[in-house]
Amino acid sequence: MAATADRVPCVFIENGKVANYDPSAPIEVSYEKPFEGEPLGADHPELLYNLKHSHGHDMAIVNGIGRIGYMKGGGKALWKDENLADSITVHAINFIKENKDKPFFMYFATNDVHVPRFPHERFRGKNEMGLRGDAIV
Repeated sequence: MAATADRVPCVFIENGKVANYDPSAPIEVSYEKPFEGEPLGADHPELLYNLKHSHGHDMAIVNGIGRIGYMKGGGKALWKDENLADSITVHAINFIKENKDKPFFMYFATNDVHVPRFPHERFRGKNEMGLRGDAIV
C-alpha cells in the first residue's frame, strides 16, 4: 500500500509501480491543497455512499469513502476497500507458495480494523460492535 487505507493514494504498489496502472487516469496526490473540480467529502457528504466521514477523513472521495489528502485520477488502479483483505491475502498466499522452499519473513497485516472500516459484505452484520466488529470478524 502506498499509505494507510484512510489516506490517498488508494492504490497498491507492486515492484515499485502502481498495480493495474491506468494511463488514461494519471494519479495526482497532494496533502496540501485540493484539485480543482474534485469533490471533497466535507463539501459533498451525499457522495460518501459507502461510509460517512469521521476523524478528519473528509477530503478526497475514493470508493464512496472520505480520505485524508487530496487525489485525482487512478481509474482502474483504485482499490475497493471491501476487497483489501482478500487482495492482500491472495498476494501473501502466492508469496508463500513461491518461496516455500527457502527462508523468509512475512509481516502480514490487512489494515481492515483501521479506519475506514468497510469490510466485505460477507462479514457485515456479523458482530454487534458494528463495522469495527465486522472487520475483526
